[in-house]
Amino acid sequence: ALTAATSGKSVTDRSAAEKQLDSALAPVLALGQNYPQLNSSNHFLDLQRNLAETEDKLAFARQYYNDAVATLNRQLTTIPWMFVA
Repeated sequence: ALTAATSGKSVTDRSAAEKQLDSALAPVLALGQNYPQLNSSNHFLDLQRNLAETEDKLAFARQYYNDAVATLNRQLTTIPWMFVA
């Protein structure tokens, strides 16, 4: 799932792969709730921290992409850019 998420050709492919990756990671993170001793493991805590940081970076990248597309779409409706596009 990770390979598909990083090598998808289109936004739709990558989105579908990310959903698969999220569903694959959900049971792993649920283990922390079912087995409290995992929460005292530095490796498991590092995994959770890294996943949270990665999710934050992805959210930032999505917002940046959406803002860039919105800006481009607004520019395409103005006179000089209408003729370029």
